[in-house]
Amino acid sequence: MPVNVRDLVGRLWERLQGPAAQRSTADVIAILERELQGSASAGEWDDFISVPIADPELDAVRKLSHFAGSELAESRQIIERSLAELRERLATQR
Repeated sequence: MPVNVRDLVGRLWERLQGPAAQRSTADVIAILERELQGSASAGEWDDFISVPIADPELDAVRKLSHFAGSELAESRQIIERSLAELRERLATQR
């Protein structure tokens, strides 16, 4: 069976990052809001975008945010859309 190098590197990268963080929807909403307001510290934001999240849907938001940042208008819109979706998700969880 041929080795898929991309999958192998991906699995190695996941192991090096350590265990996934247990973050709630509310936790992710809070950090995204702080980033948009400019009140998230550099370390806090780096921790958020660098550490995988156990919930696959929240981790998808983290990955998207990693590439977005909040400096560009288009990037802010991506984060704002993610926030709206997460707020809706949180409302339906209650």
